[in-house]
Amino acid sequence: MHIRNINATNSYRLLVLRTPVFYSSLTVIISLFLLNCDSTTSPQSVITERPGIQSIRALPSIVQFSLQNDGYKDTTITVILNVDVSLNGSDELPVFVITNLSDREVILSGTMNSVGGIMYQTEFDITTSTTQFANFSAQVFSFDEFGNSNSAEQNIEFRGFSNARPQILEANNVDEINRPANGEITTQFTAKVTDADGQGTIDQVLVRILDILGAEVPNSPFEMFDDGIRYEDVAANDSVYSITFPIAAVSGREAQSFFIEYFAIDQGGIYSDTTRTIFKITNNQ
Repeated sequence: MHIRNINATNSYRLLVLRTPVFYSSLTVIISLFLLNCDSTTSPQSVITERPGIQSIRALPSIVQFSLQNDGYKDTTITVILNVDVSLNGSDELPVFVITNLSDREVILSGTMNSVGGIMYQTEFDITTSTTQFANFSAQVFSFDEFGNSNSAEQNIEFRGFSNARPQILEANNVDEINRPANGEITTQFTAKVTDADGQGTIDQVLVRILDILGAEVPNSPFEMFDDGIRYEDVAANDSVYSITFPIAAVSGREAQSFFIEYFAIDQGGIYSDTTRTIFKITNNQ
């Protein structure tokens, strides 16, 4: 029931924001209110105060794992969520929504329990591992009987640990490509990367491009992806990260040679070794 209220409230807000004649509509609403002011069933005033969320607290809000204290294991963390809510006499219970911020997936939702006065509470479990880095959002929505609402948000952070550095198992790019006579072509660079702490601990896989004198090209290093979508990546989550670069037609350009350096960083800030290849653009048009 409360989830429908959330959707209805959000839809109303979108309707108001997208309606050019909002102020005219507001005038009509106020006029209707004044016409019905003598009725015992008159609608609520449009300026009625919304329910208020005075505070929100998640315990714990930050969980720090360590190899010494926790070791390598799967674990379940119980989180207690508390809010202080002034509902203006409404008997509507606050609604909570827990979202995994990495993929914006809602993992849990429900109503909170009254623990006396304006205090409400719920508790829930999150299953993780001690090497996992994860961020969650706990949102609370309060409603009154007239559909007015308010919300507050608290982040919950899990900080895993890294013991093993990422490894570049292989790196691939063509050794040489011929610049096109017109237009442009693309060439793909790939790297297969693993991490003994788990693939989920890999934060970024990057490729650095330097000219033959060692000067880094603008905007380097560039991030590679393993999502099966970007840069013609073949398959998502197969540990092969990809990026493509355009090679454009440029008249009179001499052949160019580059050093290509592949490396990875895990979520604990540990760097892999660097794997270097050579890439050459010829101009035999």
